Amino acid sequence: MRFPPLFLYAASAVVNTVVHAGPAYHFAPVTQQIDDLLSSHPGISGASLIVIREGAPIYEDYFGDYTQTTRIPIASASKWLSAIAIERLVDRGQMRWSDTVGEYFPGASADKQAITLGQLFSHTSGLPASDAPCVGDPSYSLDTCAQQILGLALAYAPGSAFAYTGNGMQVGGRMAEIATGKSWAQIFADEVTTPLGMPDTSFYHPGANPQIAGGIGATMLDYSHAVQMIAQHGTWNGAQYLEADGIVEMQKGPDARRTGPQLARSDGLRLRLRRMAQPRRRPGQRGAGVEHRQVCDLAVGRQPDRRGRGVPRLHDRRAAARPVVCAVGQCARGGARSDLRRWV
Repeated sequence: MRFPPLFLYAASAVVNTVVHAGPAYHFAPVTQQIDDLLSSHPGISGASLIVIREGAPIYEDYFGDYTQTTRIPIASASKWLSAIAIERLVDRGQMRWSDTVGEYFPGASADKQAITLGQLFSHTSGLPASDAPCVGDPSYSLDTCAQQILGLALAYAPGSAFAYTGNGMQVGGRMAEIATGKSWAQIFADEVTTPLGMPDTSFYHPGANPQIAGGIGATMLDYSHAVQMIAQHGTWNGAQYLEADGIVEMQKGPDARRTGPQLARSDGLRLRLRRMAQPRRRPGQRGAGVEHRQVCDLAVGRQPDRRGRGVPRLHDRRAAARPVVCAVGQCARGGARSDLRRWV
């Protein structure tokens, strides 16, 4: 397993730097930490990092075997790229997040007829957490795989709990094929990689049954295009790629107060781009007095710690007291958590 890229967005300047025209940035500590990481973990073949401020790169570097063209599996970060493709169809009125399984699979069992497309992509559909045997198996079509998944017993009533799974997105992808008359691979190319300029991003098995929730490979630069578009409220290259309201809708999470405590594990429908409060600096307190920063967190159901206790390690999921810029990073490590985070 290799780490997927991760993009963290903030609209402020580097801490302890007064921002005027052409500010200078000091990334030597970041470079040194990544160098140290690779030196102390021989199993990591390389890493890359790009830092973007206000739409322009202010730092870009590659380490070990990695180059600008290194393409890696992005694992579960595939989920929100697939969700972006669906949102494009929703924007044009070809689908709705409220579309139900029964509208596309009239032969589905009664307990699955009312499952919505939104539930399929937010892990609240009731489908079991363990992926069906067909997921990722190129001998199936997306239709036959969706049929197999819909034949599974529900783990809970749709909308009543959260279970992280790729099953729902596989079914939702087939619904998109039916709605458009296109294959999922063509939908993905038409709606995501072509308009966002991501030529090195595609499914590793793009045939009849791509693994929608986890089968994409991408370069860091390609991946940064998608995340930057989200951070820019749906705009890309000066045009509105996704409706701003659609971006807001994609950030909504289930209402845990209405549907039960288990839903508190889910934080956002298909991706999260949220404002995270940071502590103000008190007299004598070290660090920056930062009020808010934009955060794009690809990990469904996990919220960064808001206590701001110091600068975290590379794999620490806590938010530091000094988040300042957006960063897209990737590295490779067998058997490790599939993300790389660094607040600088």
